[in-house]
Amino acid sequence: MMTAITPHWEHFEHMADIGVRGVGNTPAEAFEQAALALTAIVTDPTRVAPRERVPIHCPPAELDVLLVDWLNAVIYEMDTRDLLFGAYRVRLGADGLTGEARGEPVDPARHRPAVDVTGLHADDIRARQAELADLLAYRIPAGVGSKGAIRLDDAEMDAMLRGGAAWAVARGWGVAEDLTRIEERGRMEGADPGQVSDRAKERQRREMGTLGSGNHYLEVQRVAAVYDEDTAEAYGLRVDEVKVAIHCGSRGLGHQIGTEYLRRMVTAAGQYGITLPDRELACAPIDSPLGQAYLGAMRAAINCALANRQIITHLARQAFAQLFPDIDMPLLYDVSHNTCKEEWHEVDGERRRLFVHRKGPRAPGRRATRTCRRLCAPGASRSSSAAPWAPPPGCWPAASGAWRWPGARPATAPGGP
Repeated sequence: MMTAITPHWEHFEHMADIGVRGVGNTPAEAFEQAALALTAIVTDPTRVAPRERVPIHCPPAELDVLLVDWLNAVIYEMDTRDLLFGAYRVRLGADGLTGEARGEPVDPARHRPAVDVTGLHADDIRARQAELADLLAYRIPAGVGSKGAIRLDDAEMDAMLRGGAAWAVARGWGVAEDLTRIEERGRMEGADPGQVSDRAKERQRREMGTLGSGNHYLEVQRVAAVYDEDTAEAYGLRVDEVKVAIHCGSRGLGHQIGTEYLRRMVTAAGQYGITLPDRELACAPIDSPLGQAYLGAMRAAINCALANRQIITHLARQAFAQLFPDIDMPLLYDVSHNTCKEEWHEVDGERRRLFVHRKGPRAPGRRATRTCRRLCAPGASRSSSAAPWAPPPGCWPAASGAWRWPGARPATAPGGP
């Protein structure tokens, strides 16, 4: 007769970040404990009151696959409901997994973060600044036409354009927890790789995990000042600690998509009865075949940008780990800009479907803290970055930031100097 064990959870070292393990007398108990281990990465589970119940169901699968499905479902429910869970119940049967998660809304005052964004202070970096810069430059190519070690074949290219950061995590560049901190959980729905030209795909084939040029950068930053203590605490930001900012996008693929569809829309404007005051204002009706094709291609480009930043995040973690092996580098958040997002907003007292052009990087979702939404204002070469917030609901704007200082020239009228 086997001796009963006390159900418990554990964290263990993992090459990417941190692993979770649940131990129990039955698989169901082990699943419950693994979910507690997941919560414990974020905060102490004993601090979470079981005030709300959320049912979770996962279809039948092998136990190891079912465990991943269960943990991903828990992450999804926490993210979309802005809840933390501190208690779980699981039943396994022929119909799959039937579970329940119990918790409460996130309260930054009580649910203290379990980890910092790096845990490093500026002095730690200064002592090894040159070594770190060399490692980052070696692992993350930058500059015009930069190419990385990753090469995508046709099938993987389409999978990346459909899957975004979720595709990257599934292939080992990061961990599932990252997806809870990324806009759209790392994957933009409605992407259609079939609307992206072979030329655009070819430009991106060797550019995954690279920064490119212009105003794109990876920057090791020091938190210089905090202006809202509660929000900073929720973000895990403390004065003199070090964070890493990454500003880049879909590289050559996104540029090619914009170029090609601009040309197609200019040509087609007449058939839609559109008179263009400037070809740069080319457009097409949203519900037209051309409009739908563009949306499918643009959403694929969003996924490309999400995947690229996720890979760069993973490569940056590897560089830091060579010099600082004992630190944690969880993702704070990842939001996109220069996108068009289909959203629902209240206009004149009526809920309406809108297509919102987001020039500044602001997450339209609910993730951030219980009372605000995350924004990002990346700096330029002579200015600081900022991590502001906006109260829900609404279409809050944010500065685009990250403009170029060196080489910038004033605008001139035609024929001017």
